[in-house]
Amino acid sequence: MWAIEGGDVLFEWGWERRGVVYIEGGRVAAIGGGKAEGCPAVSVDGLFVVPGFIDLHVHGGGGASVWDATTEAVETMLKSHAAYGTTAMLVTTYPADEEHLVEQVRAVKAERPEGGAQPLGIHLEGPHLNAARTQGLAPPERLRPLSPNELARLAEAANVPIRLITLAPEVEGSLELIKAARAIGALCAISHTEATYEQTMEAIDAGCSDATHIFNTFAFASNARSPTALHACLLDDRVRAHLIADMLHVHPAFVRLLLRVKGWEKTVLITDALREAATEDAPKIVRANNGRILGSTLTTSRAVACMVKHAGVPLEAAVRMASYVPAKALELKKGIIKPGWDADIVVLDKNISVKMVVVEGVVVFADGILVKSVPAEV
Repeated sequence: MWAIEGGDVLFEWGWERRGVVYIEGGRVAAIGGGKAEGCPAVSVDGLFVVPGFIDLHVHGGGGASVWDATTEAVETMLKSHAAYGTTAMLVTTYPADEEHLVEQVRAVKAERPEGGAQPLGIHLEGPHLNAARTQGLAPPERLRPLSPNELARLAEAANVPIRLITLAPEVEGSLELIKAARAIGALCAISHTEATYEQTMEAIDAGCSDATHIFNTFAFASNARSPTALHACLLDDRVRAHLIADMLHVHPAFVRLLLRVKGWEKTVLITDALREAATEDAPKIVRANNGRILGSTLTTSRAVACMVKHAGVPLEAAVRMASYVPAKALELKKGIIKPGWDADIVVLDKNISVKMVVVEGVVVFADGILVKSVPAEV
């Protein structure tokens, strides 16, 4: 057993000034206040201790991408994002032919690499998307209806579960795909779509529970009498909205609108990170030569910071959107610092910069914090 002491801890019910978190066997063993007793302790005086961040949408990081389709590339992603507060993630594929999709999913191993985040499973972003709304994610020839049979082959090839599938409801065979996805325990999300309001409601009724990068790759209404998939996802309380919170993909005004409609309880912070993310010289955004946004270099800690600094969200709520809400979506015992739950923890300074990261009870990153007396991979 070891402990984290001295920081302001975000427990299940709220903040505890100078709280103590006891960790044993990869789980939170106990919680309390004051000084730790009977075990080694890491002092984090003046810092925030919060649940680890869970990213449901990561294509790459640290110069590597799942498109590389190698275990080494995925491990690089997991290690690079861990240093920015991501303690667990869904590795997110790119649309491709079936052969390359199989290579992408096979590259994700169940074991957590030393110094890295935990791979929770796979997010299939496509190929069941509308080509008119892919905006650089993939050329049209890589898009097609994803049949239940192909999904079954991908699930069989994968070393980890397929947990999330992003689809466009108007693409042929969507209802059959949703049924097949739910049968293997995968969530379904709507995006890259020009579906009508009615088509989207049919998909939600069939089991779609999420909306991938809300506002982005959705059609806006052409007039006041033609609601779209965007409006169906915003209005239906069964749908969680996934937000790229860099304040570049989505204007802060739309972010505030989203929170007014959904609240933090139905909002998930994602990065949609490309290979340029989680590197020292990463640009804030990746653009094409014509200036159009191609993708994100966001990290989870920066997403939380942006919500606090630019959207006026309390730190507690911003953290919950990056931890508790995605954990609840996947039905995991993560996202809360609570006895019996996984010891995935991030320590932040007052600027919301990451100072220490704990994954499954092991320190995988530390910046200026002494961790020699506790389980660590740094």
